[in-house]
Amino acid sequence: MLQIESRQELSGELMSFYIDASLAVSGVPLSELFFPDGAAVMLIVRDHDLLPPRGSTELKPGDHVYVISRPEDKGFIQLLFGRPEVD
Repeated sequence: MLQIESRQELSGELMSFYIDASLAVSGVPLSELFFPDGAAVMLIVRDHDLLPPRGSTELKPGDHVYVISRPEDKGFIQLLFGRPEVD
């Protein structure tokens, strides 16, 4: 579980997704995915490694992807990545 703590209330969403081989984003470099202006992949966990997301980073089955977005973009992000992981 990844949490962000702030002294002020934050309006964004932080969601975690497990990349399954059946997802359309599996095997796709981040540069080829469309994200709304207020959304981005902020971290990828692959095996035991923390990977900084780069445009050339290809999402692989088994990855855990952390995405930030505006609340109004949450539905679109879920269309790309499926249901968020629940702790």
